[in-house]
Amino acid sequence: MEVLQLLASPITEICKWAITPLGRQIGYLVHYKRNVEKLKKKVEDLRNTRAELQQKVDAARRNLESIRRVIEVWIERVDMETIGDENMVRLMNGEAIEMINHQCFKGWCSCFTCYSIGRKAQKKMFIVSELLNDGRSFGDVVADPSAPLASIEFVPTIYDFEDFTSRESVMNQVMEALKDEETYLFGVYGMGGVGKTMLMNHVRKRVLEEKLFDAVVITTVSQNVDLKRIQGEIAYKLGFTKLQNVDDIPTRAAMLSARLMQESKILVILDDLWSAMDLSLSDIGIPYRETHPHKCCKVVITTRSLDVCSWMNTQRHIEVRFLSEEDSWHLFKKSVGDVVDSTTLETMAREVARECGGLPIALVTLGKALRNKDKLVWDDTILQLRKSDYTYIDGMDHKVISSIKLSYDYLGNEIIRKCFLLCCLFPEDYRISLDELMMYVMGDDDILEDLETLKQVRGRLHTVFHKLIASSLLLGYKENDAGISYVWMHDIVRDVAISITSKEGKGFFVKAGGGLRNWPDRGIRLLSHNSTSKCLRLSLMENEISVLPEQPELPHLLSLSLEGNISLKELPDKFFESMKALATLDLSRTGISSLPSSLSFLLNLHTLNLDDCNFDQSIDISQIGELKKLEILSLHNCKLQKLPKEFGRLTNLKLLDLSDNVQLDIIPPNMISKLSRLEELNMKNSFTSWEVEGWGNGKEGGFKDEEESDAITLFSKLRVIILRYLSNLETIWKGVIPVLGCLENLKVLNVVGCDKLRYLFSMDMARRCLQQLENSTSASTSTTPPQTIFRVLFPQLSILHLFGLTNLTSFHQTGGSSVYSWPSLQDLIVPRCEKLKRLPLTHQSAPQLRRITGDSDEWFQDLEWESPSVMLHLQPLFQS
Repeated sequence: MEVLQLLASPITEICKWAITPLGRQIGYLVHYKRNVEKLKKKVEDLRNTRAELQQKVDAARRNLESIRRVIEVWIERVDMETIGDENMVRLMNGEAIEMINHQCFKGWCSCFTCYSIGRKAQKKMFIVSELLNDGRSFGDVVADPSAPLASIEFVPTIYDFEDFTSRESVMNQVMEALKDEETYLFGVYGMGGVGKTMLMNHVRKRVLEEKLFDAVVITTVSQNVDLKRIQGEIAYKLGFTKLQNVDDIPTRAAMLSARLMQESKILVILDDLWSAMDLSLSDIGIPYRETHPHKCCKVVITTRSLDVCSWMNTQRHIEVRFLSEEDSWHLFKKSVGDVVDSTTLETMAREVARECGGLPIALVTLGKALRNKDKLVWDDTILQLRKSDYTYIDGMDHKVISSIKLSYDYLGNEIIRKCFLLCCLFPEDYRISLDELMMYVMGDDDILEDLETLKQVRGRLHTVFHKLIASSLLLGYKENDAGISYVWMHDIVRDVAISITSKEGKGFFVKAGGGLRNWPDRGIRLLSHNSTSKCLRLSLMENEISVLPEQPELPHLLSLSLEGNISLKELPDKFFESMKALATLDLSRTGISSLPSSLSFLLNLHTLNLDDCNFDQSIDISQIGELKKLEILSLHNCKLQKLPKEFGRLTNLKLLDLSDNVQLDIIPPNMISKLSRLEELNMKNSFTSWEVEGWGNGKEGGFKDEEESDAITLFSKLRVIILRYLSNLETIWKGVIPVLGCLENLKVLNVVGCDKLRYLFSMDMARRCLQQLENSTSASTSTTPPQTIFRVLFPQLSILHLFGLTNLTSFHQTGGSSVYSWPSLQDLIVPRCEKLKRLPLTHQSAPQLRRITGDSDEWFQDLEWESPSVMLHLQPLFQS
């Protein structure tokens, strides 16, 4: 019995050992379907766990945290087991069960196949269960405490945007730049309140809808650049919270850059950028093409200043202009409500909308201010708009005026600010030429500083114009490459400028184009008696004033403009006696026929404009000669018959405009020659019998007589000579010029429509040019063969314009082959000079020459040339 028990125990164990695996193997065969279903459930649980863990990983990565290596390995294993294993894929998609069912349907079920599937499912279940347990054990901590840093972006609220027709062009330009792979940085600029931010928010919405970028971030830069705030806003929008724990700006920039480079396609919009000098993309932490050619962001900046785009080296710059009248009306109507549909208010509403000049911020602000208001309020609002006074219009001061004033404040340079404010002296929509503004700066030492010539003044003002246009404070028109033809102010900007002069005590009284019929005595007195400012600038242009006060007390007045007051027929005799500080006086296009004796009191006057005044034939304007500081005297179309000899006292005069005085035939001898600082003389269509005498026989119209000894000063500063439609002019210079330096600064000689003119230079003048140069070079040419060298006649002359000179045969009286040296000549313009047979040019005589303009190629080829090679050399420069 004991023996049997001893044998039974191991036999039992052997049977257990044999039967258990056998049962397991049989289970694979019998329960293969159940095993597959259990596996599916386990895998589903594993996938859910992986998804939850992946969310935590993504959040950590957005925060630039480093992921624990064990978690990264776990995710890789899960993906390998659930996605990368072909057997698992077949089990999970039901392909294996389908194969068994298909075989059984055909009558031969394979026990081995069922067994194999059941066994594989069971083994996979163990692996999946292990991964599932590991995944659940990780908890919420997925980041490694020691992790590197990165970068981020910010997006503001999207405001309502209207798809205006007048915005289509700029929108298309922006979208084109965004889609261009080669454009990674471009600028959008325009006046404050024109709708740049609104446009960019619409761009953000559209690019996300079209899936052009994976992420779009907008952040506001503003005037006071705060890098930490900008970085923080970008980081917040990207969910990059780790940046909050770092204070060092360069470290934050490095973190932000790393974060941004994680995105495959990202758009960063930097809104309201005022200066590029205090900001760079690398300072913020934005990777750009130069530093990260393969992982850079596309960046758009919005700014009020075109100069900012230039400083940022944008590849493109796109201007946001004003709304069209139709779009303006639509936006205003939307803001003000249906009340404008009434016949009573619609006309007024359209006038208000027009006053806004297409500026969205003004349209919306005025619309809301007038919403649900009655007709009386509308009437008063229109009156305020006409007076450029927004005191009683809700929102206009702190929204519209303050917005545009920011651009003025940011100009920085006081000279540019002064010039900007001077532009508000002109009426609404007035096209301001550079010369018109120049009249108002003459005598202002703060603006002129050390500028000596009119060319320098124009150059400075041209720079100012460019700056103001680039800052969206002026609008400009450029006719050609020569420069800006004129500028003008947007109506709202002009109103802001007037508001600034009032609030900052600049002493401006501006009622230009206001329809005034009477002298605004009360307003001027209020300003003049103000404790903080005096009346310094008085602009009454384009009004209907007919009577002036006898002697207004304006001792501090610097400029007075009565231009365009056609109803004004006379000036009281004592009118100027209390204006002794006056520097600029504009009486052009008034109806005055004489000048008051008090004009001689204006000893500080630098500019006097009398254009288009219908003076009596007997008028005595000799008192102008007492104005010793006068620098600009404009007498265009004044019906003058003669000039007084007293004009010779104007030794500081730089510009004298006598154009279109067709009856002017007497200029006293020596008068003009005494104007030693004269730079520009305009004689267009005036004094048709006049000829410029050098030092020949004296006659009326002569410039110099033999008794004068300071010949070297004659026209030493003259830069421009314009002679147009002088029907009796036969020669410009008569006789010999003893000192060639007298015209050394002449830059432009413009002669048009002088039918009797046969040559430009006299025989003696041409001989003297050659003789002087030959004498000066004889010593240095003793060892070289004789050669013809010609004197530099006008060393600074850059433009020689001869048009319609039908009898001009030669440049000098003798004709022949003489040529001159033109070291500065760039443009030689000689159309409709049919009898001109020879140009005074050789291969090297005009090294700066860019262009020769004539009638036709045939005319050019028919000219007489020193040699065929000269024609071939100059032909590429010719244009008809």
